[in-house]
Amino acid sequence: MDKRNPILIGQAEVIDLVQPQVRTMLATDGFYIGTDTEHPDFEVPLVVINGKVYGMTVDNELDPERFKDSLLLAGPFRGLQEVPQDESNG
Repeated sequence: MDKRNPILIGQAEVIDLVQPQVRTMLATDGFYIGTDTEHPDFEVPLVVINGKVYGMTVDNELDPERFKDSLLLAGPFRGLQEVPQDESNG
């Protein structure tokens, strides 16, 4: 009688539950905006630092007159549905 467990025979398969686009995001530090195709008005600000992703809340309104003259800005960064299409690519 064969006492081997047929479930354990063979090579173990590694299942990666992280979506490929998220895996790519984790490889590059920066600021991202996550959206949901099922809820187009839903946007989540995300920051990736050293391969870790952090969610941000937008809950404090800031007075524009309080920013110092030394302020540097980059952006705006927009969700995918707002990226203009290059008309030359058809």
